[in-house]
Amino acid sequence: MKRIYSLYAAALAVALAGAVLLLTAPRTVYACTGSAQCQYGESVRIPSGATSCSCDDNVGCSWTINGVNYSQKCASKGTDEFFLVE
Repeated sequence: MKRIYSLYAAALAVALAGAVLLLTAPRTVYACTGSAQCQYGESVRIPSGATSCSCDDNVGCSWTINGVNYSQKCASKGTDEFFLVE
């Protein structure tokens, strides 16, 4: 008789897990894209794969990829550098 009760318990657990999955709303995560125009005609672009970002013209951009924060600033003419923000 114990086998029947364990079968009922397993079926109940599967039904409960299915109900939780159906009642939980999915979250959509969008990739972040953007760019900033700089004063010398250049632009700063966010690489693909960024999950959060912000950009300001004549300032630069900052973004996160795989939990690591990066930023790129608009600089004087002729320079183009990436900075790792820790």
